[in-house]
Amino acid sequence: MLAAAALVTTAAPGQAVALSDSAGDELRASVEAFVGSEPGGASVLVVRDGVATTAAFGNATSRGDLITPETRFRVGSISKMFVAAMVMQLVDEGRVDLDLPLSTYLPDTTVGADVPIRALLRNRSGLANYAYDEDFVVDSFEDPTRVFTPAELLGYLSDAPVAEPDTQFE
Repeated sequence: MLAAAALVTTAAPGQAVALSDSAGDELRASVEAFVGSEPGGASVLVVRDGVATTAAFGNATSRGDLITPETRFRVGSISKMFVAAMVMQLVDEGRVDLDLPLSTYLPDTTVGADVPIRALLRNRSGLANYAYDEDFVVDSFEDPTRVFTPAELLGYLSDAPVAEPDTQFE
């Protein structure tokens, strides 16, 4: 679980602002309250153009290793909204056409070359999802700290799509 907070101040661009100890204490208390009975979480309080303070709470592993502000979290599906926002900005700038295939913009792609950008953004690519592959699940639970390369993740996909693009959620 990852919680993020933002605070706007009058700091100059690029200048990190030091917060009072009470603000850091409030952030730590907020993270602890937000996490509740979950295993843990981390947060960063950003003050316009600079990181002001961080907080972490809970256990990162079943061995009792504590979460720190540097602990890596699997972000999973939360990254979809950020990618979609960036792609839509490119659409607004006239640099991306939602109805053209992925290979228009990534000619060397090995997966989804013929899938229209619109179908990818709607999560209706028809492509398999590596996260549902039994081998991936086993491998990721055997070593929760493992960082998979893109090539390794693609290795968990079957060669055949599960459906035609834009026909079903995948």
